[in-house]
Amino acid sequence: MPSPHARTSTPDFGTTRLAASTGAFLARPEPLVSVGIDAEPHAALPGGACRVAAVAEEQATLARLAMTHPTMHWDRPLFSAKESISKAWYPFTRRELDFVEARLDIDRRAGAFVGHLTVDGARLTDEEKRSAVDVRYLIDRDVQLTTVVVSA
Repeated sequence: MPSPHARTSTPDFGTTRLAASTGAFLARPEPLVSVGIDAEPHAALPGGACRVAAVAEEQATLARLAMTHPTMHWDRPLFSAKESISKAWYPFTRRELDFVEARLDIDRRAGAFVGHLTVDGARLTDEEKRSAVDVRYLIDRDVQLTTVVVSA
């Protein structure tokens, strides 16, 4: 059965939807392996969703950030960043990526995450063996956007 990511993201085109808004990108495929984008409301994740999306280390980081930046819903951009990684991952691997297979470090000042893929390397081809990806995020009023570009 094809992944739901297959119809919304290819190396040269992709979309994301949020309520009445749609985001899209169009790029030349030659220098890119894949791109992933995701848009989410800037609000806390529904109860329990963070425990599914974030590993223990990420949950501890989110708790610290909630104390120092209480108006920021850090769990949502983390979730969205993992969605963007998954959308970038699927088109060139044709494999689903679970939330726990990408661990994120947050660079709040740069507006970025560094995603470390923790997928079992034994089942990956050489092209798929990428250990880290950069994820950018932007929050504007009540909407946040994340993007991943995997270069060749």
